[in-house]
Amino acid sequence: MPEILTFETIRKIHKDEESSVKLSKIPEDFFEKAKEYVKSKEEAGKNDPSVAQEFQNVKHRLMFIMEARERKILNMALYSVRTGLPPENLTVAEKSFFENILTSLKNFKQFREDVLEPKINASLKVVALIEDIEAFLGEDMISYGPFKKGDIASIPGRNADILIEGKKAEFMKTE
Repeated sequence: MPEILTFETIRKIHKDEESSVKLSKIPEDFFEKAKEYVKSKEEAGKNDPSVAQEFQNVKHRLMFIMEARERKILNMALYSVRTGLPPENLTVAEKSFFENILTSLKNFKQFREDVLEPKINASLKVVALIEDIEAFLGEDMISYGPFKKGDIASIPGRNADILIEGKKAEFMKTE
């Protein structure tokens, strides 16, 4: 026999969701049952002011639960796209939401990589430093250095050429 949703159950889930960084475990059919519960309280509240007050309280708690879970799912999707780790404690509806967000994030991550690819694939040159060099941002948008006189470093070609022309580094032949 299916479990009936009660105000106490909603209150407990609200408290659990509020106190946890991760999604709390809720029944798979929680939101379907919540919809039925809200509908029944709305009908009953039309004739009973105390039920009408409970109806408002339930709606407030359910809104908090849904918004908190929504934020957590967004964070989980960001984490998952970076690590590949799957989420836990999603309902069926939330799984669909998560998958849609994950697809969008993966597409945007690919877009970022495509934009940065020419910079990331900049050819590196090996140089020997003739003098101390402060840290600098290379043409590939990666930080290099600081370097000490005598250090040998692989740095982007254009940056190496600038240091060589400025007599701050010498090109090292590699085989």
